[in-house]
Amino acid sequence: MNRFLKIFWLSLSLVIAVSTQSGFAQDLNGQDIKTLDVDKLTDDQVKKFLNKAEEGGYTEDQLILGAKAQGMSDTQIQKLRNRINKIKSGGKDAKAGESNGISDSRLREGYNLQEDSEAEPLYDPFGDLLGIKKNTLPKIFGMAYFENNKLTFEPSLNIPTPKNYQLGAGDQIIIDIWGDSEQTYQTEISPDGYIRIERLGPIYLNGLEVEAATRKINAKLKTLYGTLGSTTYSQVSLGQIRTIHVNVIGEVQMPGTYLMSSLSSAFNALYLAGGPTETGTLRKIEVYRGGKFLGRLDAYQLLLSGEGKDISLSDGDVVIVKPYDVRVFIDGQIKRPAYYDLQKEETLADLIDFAGGFTDLGYSELVSVRRKEGNFRSLKTFRLSDDAPLLNGDEVYIQRISNRYVNRLVAEGALNFPGEFEFREGMMLSELIQQAGGMTKDAFMGRGLIIRLDETLNLTNQAFNVASVVKGTEDHVLKNEDMIKVFFQNELRDVREVTIEGAVQQSGTYPFIEDMTVEDLILLAKGFDQTARRGTIEIIRKIPGENTAGIANILVLAISEDLSLDANTSSMTLMPFDLVVIRQLSGNDSQGFVTLEGAVSSPGVYGLSSKRETIYEVLQRAGGPAAWANLDGAVLIRKSEYQEGDSRNKLKRLKYLTTLKLNALDSSRLDTVSLDNPTLIGLNLTTLLASPNNRSNMTLRSGDIISIPELVNTISVAGKVFNPGDLKFIDGYTFKRYLNLSGGVTDRAKLKRSYLVYANGVAKNTGHFLFFKKYPKILPGSTLIVPAQRDRPATTSGEIIGAATALASLTLIINSILN
Repeated sequence: MNRFLKIFWLSLSLVIAVSTQSGFAQDLNGQDIKTLDVDKLTDDQVKKFLNKAEEGGYTEDQLILGAKAQGMSDTQIQKLRNRINKIKSGGKDAKAGESNGISDSRLREGYNLQEDSEAEPLYDPFGDLLGIKKNTLPKIFGMAYFENNKLTFEPSLNIPTPKNYQLGAGDQIIIDIWGDSEQTYQTEISPDGYIRIERLGPIYLNGLEVEAATRKINAKLKTLYGTLGSTTYSQVSLGQIRTIHVNVIGEVQMPGTYLMSSLSSAFNALYLAGGPTETGTLRKIEVYRGGKFLGRLDAYQLLLSGEGKDISLSDGDVVIVKPYDVRVFIDGQIKRPAYYDLQKEETLADLIDFAGGFTDLGYSELVSVRRKEGNFRSLKTFRLSDDAPLLNGDEVYIQRISNRYVNRLVAEGALNFPGEFEFREGMMLSELIQQAGGMTKDAFMGRGLIIRLDETLNLTNQAFNVASVVKGTEDHVLKNEDMIKVFFQNELRDVREVTIEGAVQQSGTYPFIEDMTVEDLILLAKGFDQTARRGTIEIIRKIPGENTAGIANILVLAISEDLSLDANTSSMTLMPFDLVVIRQLSGNDSQGFVTLEGAVSSPGVYGLSSKRETIYEVLQRAGGPAAWANLDGAVLIRKSEYQEGDSRNKLKRLKYLTTLKLNALDSSRLDTVSLDNPTLIGLNLTTLLASPNNRSNMTLRSGDIISIPELVNTISVAGKVFNPGDLKFIDGYTFKRYLNLSGGVTDRAKLKRSYLVYANGVAKNTGHFLFFKKYPKILPGSTLIVPAQRDRPATTSGEIIGAATALASLTLIINSILN
């Protein structure tokens, strides 16, 4: 797949190159794209080219890809991107301020690839198609710096010229004359190393440092300005600097030749090349000049401490990134876990220093190192003082310190200031209690515990008398990690509570309070509600002790008609675990409601006028069924007592599943449909409305739902027939007629067990009289179901032999009897 994508995009680039080559060359004055210098283009040229490209339907990325296919270098491509971005954002060409060959500004223009903060990163957007692979190990220390677009390592151009800067072809020399004469010269060192000043011969400056070049220029200027050095003065400075070509090779993401400023260093070149690959190292970045080794850069010194000497580059230099020698991984309680490249002389201590040192929980006494030995792994343990060298592939893990304390005591429970305390050798229990602020007033003074770890790290208990320790008549020597537990009094007894139930505003269980009365508990329960019965209150009190025949005492207290308590009842003191019951008035149930839905003249919620109201009476109040109602399909849905919450939707779904969608089920699935959860009662409203005193007229309960479906002129045939589905209802058609209309039954059908489910959910099976079958009557909305025969396991050879043996034995027995 990757190979296909590469071929596709390379083919696309060739098409774009061919289609844009003539226009590109024409708009850029016929220049060869391979040698094109974007810096020399004007804004008008770039704009003209962009306009023609847009008219041709090409995007910016397609233009860049076409330019790359025609041989434009990565450096020039990036510059072209920056120029396009500037033009789109309304910026001006850098050369627009020049006039008469002398620039108004002496600030050096950059040749770097990030000309503004909005410039796109160096990386080619088609890098993946061209085989450029990014680092897939983000934990290699230092690699992330080269993927950060906000960190460019660009050299600053507008700084004083370094004293050791060597001039070369392309550098601009600015000569200022003042005093008796005023003159400014701006000239550029030619490719052969000379500058030319009017009325002076060529001056060779190539390879000279700025100070030496200044002396040589002044010596020449004295032939023009005789008073130079007395009343005439001169200053030689460096203007625009030259660009250099640097080759970056080795283990880098994008090896190649890069155009850079002459102030650039080896680190700048490494950044332009995308940084090292996974196999490259930041520790050995070597620079060669003229085929000879110039120096080596260790990037760790720069990245970790900001120190280290970078290497300035010259035209034609070669920067090589070598493969790593030793790479180790450090993890655990360390500040910067990652892979690190080490030099052969560096040790474990150096690695920990590179990783930022231990965290506050890191164990620094011993360090574990996993190491490969041949075809196996081994584990080494070092101290930092061992100065142990590390090998390639080592994995260093810094352990977390133990959670155990060397000098800790814990005090818990009924103390004024429980918590952790310092342990000292020979410390006594009384001293710890004193440091914890002593006992609280509700402390249990009988027995406390010292929980201790023995020599085998098992927990042990040592009891002490709290009161004796406080008085000073008893004491114990403590050990490290001892925990002292002093109990509260209420911890050593049952949770004492009282309960009130019945006709109160807020029934429930309440904490028992000493000297709590019946009246106090009723007040906590928000008082009586309107259904409270006048006359008596019951208190059910548990009988203490064992071997008693009774379980509880029943105390009956008086209450007046206005629900006020008399003096004796009000002052009745409760005991823990008492149950106070306020009885309700008979027949004071909450109001009931039923729901009528479906084909009803006025569907909705209706209140029950009495506990004896019937279906007929409610239907009459609702205006009766609608003209389009299926009276034989009506259903009464009754919520069972064990069902919690509003289960109306659940019941309706189950009703529709069992009565209206049976045609989607086969006989095996019909067995799994359970009708036990809701109470679904099929109604025959035709009979009920004709005779209200008929037994089918039922008394309603609160929560009942009467659902009357619409009359449908179809029936459904399901189960083991050749063409199950819906058929038009025709009055007079029989059960077997509809089976024939469905293509007849299959070989797997069990016709004698077929049955009919009416629209109201009532099922009726096929009857039998002698040799005749009696099929149920078909009504609109019915579902005819033909179940499948049950699978019977095949008779095995053992069963056949057993049956034959039994038959033979029976034959012998009968023969013996007859003889």
